[in-house]
Amino acid sequence: MSLISSMTSSNKSKFYIRFYHCQSTSFICYYFLIPGSILSKYDVSECLNPNSFINLYLLDTFSVVPIPSEVLKYALLRMGEYARNMITVNIEGRRIFEMNVTVHEVPIIRDVGNVVNSLEKIKMEDIAATYSSMEQCSICLKEFYNETEVPDIVRTKCMHVFHQQCVAQWLKQCCISNRLYSCPLCRSEIQ
Repeated sequence: MSLISSMTSSNKSKFYIRFYHCQSTSFICYYFLIPGSILSKYDVSECLNPNSFINLYLLDTFSVVPIPSEVLKYALLRMGEYARNMITVNIEGRRIFEMNVTVHEVPIIRDVGNVVNSLEKIKMEDIAATYSSMEQCSICLKEFYNETEVPDIVRTKCMHVFHQQCVAQWLKQCCISNRLYSCPLCRSEIQ
């Protein structure tokens, strides 16, 4: 398909978009029908131009979704990229394209120290008695006990045991990558 015919097909095409907004306790789906000539032209230059008709149209249309404008603009940039690709490879001559977009809103607690301190501290004797098969931290792979030092050991609510400093580093990485605080082994939520 030539570039000219793909651009003319974008003028006639539409995008049926299911926009899923997932929060920690709720899940809402919004439905949109967007002209292909608008969505396929949304790129960085349109996003940066506050007076652009395409930018204003898309921001206004998607304003019903309660997400921050930076997140919405990023989602729209990705949607525009996918729209261009879908129109370009449209050898069937489709006029309506379906697109599913999911945005997860992740509540992040920024104070890693409070989360680490809220974990249950356990003693070396408890590890030996209760966790006989666990002799080492699953993060650093070092033994829990050596003769020179007795580190702080913590247990998550999912009953996994780690060095306190190791789980603190793990939680910092969760914070940096904007993910929920989770157990390094089973990914259950740590709060």
